[in-house]
Amino acid sequence: MFHTKQEAIDFIYESYLKAQPYLNYNDPDGKKRNPAWTKEILNELAFGTNVLITGSKGKGSVSHMLTLILMSQGIKTGLVTSPHITDFCERIRVDETVICDEKLLEYADSLKGRIRSIPVKQGGYVSPVGIILALAFSWFREENTKVHVLECGKGVRYDDTRNIKHDYSIVTPVFKEHTRELGKTIEEIAGDKSRVIQPGQKYVFLAEQQECVNRIFWDRAKECGVSVRQYGKDFFCENISFGEEGMSFDVVTEKKRYCGIKLPLFGTHQAKNCALALALGEEISGNLEEDGAKEFLGKMHYPGRMEIVSRHPFTLLDACINPASVPMLKEIIERVPHKKLAVILAIPEDKDYLGVASALKEEAAFMVFTSTENPHYHFSKQQAEKAGGFPYIEGAKKAYEYVKNMDADFICILGTTSLITDFKKQPFFPISICKRRRR
Repeated sequence: MFHTKQEAIDFIYESYLKAQPYLNYNDPDGKKRNPAWTKEILNELAFGTNVLITGSKGKGSVSHMLTLILMSQGIKTGLVTSPHITDFCERIRVDETVICDEKLLEYADSLKGRIRSIPVKQGGYVSPVGIILALAFSWFREENTKVHVLECGKGVRYDDTRNIKHDYSIVTPVFKEHTRELGKTIEEIAGDKSRVIQPGQKYVFLAEQQECVNRIFWDRAKECGVSVRQYGKDFFCENISFGEEGMSFDVVTEKKRYCGIKLPLFGTHQAKNCALALALGEEISGNLEEDGAKEFLGKMHYPGRMEIVSRHPFTLLDACINPASVPMLKEIIERVPHKKLAVILAIPEDKDYLGVASALKEEAAFMVFTSTENPHYHFSKQQAEKAGGFPYIEGAKKAYEYVKNMDADFICILGTTSLITDFKKQPFFPISICKRRRR
């Protein structure tokens, strides 16, 4: 029997860790992952109305927005996302309340015999994703949830999440990413993610996409007999305006116009994410009560997604690791008055840190490279040198203190999710902002 949360977490990853010596880091997902190992148990446990969310950017934002919208309509909703920011239990929620340590231990203990009896071949492993989903649905059954919002990982074809029979799927913008695991071209990546569309589901809701990506998803939908609802055609947002506390906009669907939606977030892309979530929330609820949805969305807090963490100097924290995300960031830079912009980058060596640095060189008065505490990511001085001879300062806190001393009045802190974790764990932001955001 497990006695600590760490023992339960170790159980979730034990199969994967045993397989690691036999895994080739450079192999694609198709050679390493096998969602078939958890298919039977997930088919047994899954129930209710299920929504799968994939894409390259915005999965987490859309997942939380959709959950808030459903909650506002009195629909009890389970949520599974990844990665977590400060606590593993953040990955599993009911109505935005995280699973408690005791329940994590209880369900990990109840599943361990079944999981450990799976006849995995040498070099194969039972995916932590599948185990987390099994834990989540065990708890969801106890909580009597009605709808489940499930965020897929990097891809879908070899992700255990695809084992969940689902009624709906959402595809946020797809761009070239995770080429080692998913494919070298955007067409290969879109082909992997298109497997979120399965025969028997009702609708797939598509964000704005490149034409080559659109074609792949529409072809997949046609092959599976699934109806498509697309941003710009069946729903869209307009009248976007920005203020100190976030932004306001309207969303138009086939049924109605939702006026004056307010989000405490920044970026046109977040308004578009909200349109995706609202369109599907309207479909699931049947008759969406507008005031409740607007109230819940207005209270949304999503750490590290264009998040204002300080106003003096104005400091923005964002999980940006790809040049495709930079235009969204530049939109904010243009709208916020400032004299001197500093950029802190903590993007691992195997990501496109050069692309992000190059895209922001003209806007930044100076740029600093740094690292995070997560031992699974690799950072080095060579990154800063290759990007143009910028300073490299070990550790996010020291990097932040360094740029503050350079008299920057706008600081952008960008990088992998573990950077967000480091900043949240260390109280070196102004206390007033941190307290306001936690309420």
